[in-house]
Amino acid sequence: MIIAAIFMALSLVMQEKPAVGEVALVLSKSNLRAAHEIAELTNAPEVSSVKPPLSAFVKLESSEVIERLFDNGALVVVNGEKVLELSAYKERRSLLPHPKAMPKKALC
Repeated sequence: MIIAAIFMALSLVMQEKPAVGEVALVLSKSNLRAAHEIAELTNAPEVSSVKPPLSAFVKLESSEVIERLFDNGALVVVNGEKVLELSAYKERRSLLPHPKAMPKKALC
């Protein structure tokens, strides 16, 4: 379990920097500002209405936004497109009925 968490963290950090026009995932330190506060200070528009304390999805409108995110307390800024794709896949998948709950005829 610990190895999987380390692998996932490394895969996030080793990604290419997000480009202008893309969505970035901003992670903050737990003892500093919340990620959505960093986005507000940077004037980076958030693309998600959910506001967890340690992360935020923002739209990168210029190349200077990444620098300003770090200046305002961001710990990590990575490409958020893949994370959003995975979240959308998981959400779509959770809407499907579990195979055991489906009638036997539907499985044939």
